[in-house]
Amino acid sequence: MPSASHITFPKKAVRAELDELGDFGGGRFELTGPGAMERSETVSVGGTPVTLRMGKAFRISERETAIGLDVTLDAQGGPLRAVLLVESNLALPAGPDNGDVGGRTLRRSADLGARTEVTLRQPAAGVRYRLRVARGGRVWYYPVETVNNSESGYERIVQGACLLAVIPVRLDEGSAKYTFRLWASA
Repeated sequence: MPSASHITFPKKAVRAELDELGDFGGGRFELTGPGAMERSETVSVGGTPVTLRMGKAFRISERETAIGLDVTLDAQGGPLRAVLLVESNLALPAGPDNGDVGGRTLRRSADLGARTEVTLRQPAAGVRYRLRVARGGRVWYYPVETVNNSESGYERIVQGACLLAVIPVRLDEGSAKYTFRLWASA
C-alpha cells in the first residue's frame, strides 16, 4: 500500500515506482477462513510506529460471473494516510484495437477519474468487464504489454488490460472497509 504523498499519476504505478508502506503487495497473508486472509505489519509513519492490519475476503457469485473483494484496514498507534491500490488484470481476446474503457482507447494508459464503476468493452470478442470501486476512489487503466522479437525485430504487443482502483485511505484508531466487485460477460 503506497503512502499518500507518492501518488502523482498512473505512470508510477505502471512502472512499479510507488513506495510501498510495508510489504502488503508481495508479502505473505495468513488464511483466516474460507476466502479470507490477513496480514499485520508495523510501519513507520513520520517516525512513529503504527501497526497496520489488512484483511481481505473474496466472494464468488453463484448466480453471475462475478468476484467480490472486501478489504478491511485497521491502524493502531497513530493516524495513517495512504493510498489503497486494487489491481484487476484482464484478458483482451480481440486485442487492443477493438474496444474501449470508459470511452477511451485500450492502447494508452489513462486516469479515468473519480468514479464508482467503469466498463471495459470488446464488441468483436463479445467481452465486457465491469468494475465497481469503493466510494471516493479513482480508476486508472493501463495496457499490459510484452516485448517480442519477431522477423521484423522487437515489437511491443498489448496482451491484456489492467484496471487499477485507487482509494485514498485515512485511518485514525479504528478500521475502515472497502468493497470492490468485478463482473465479466461474454
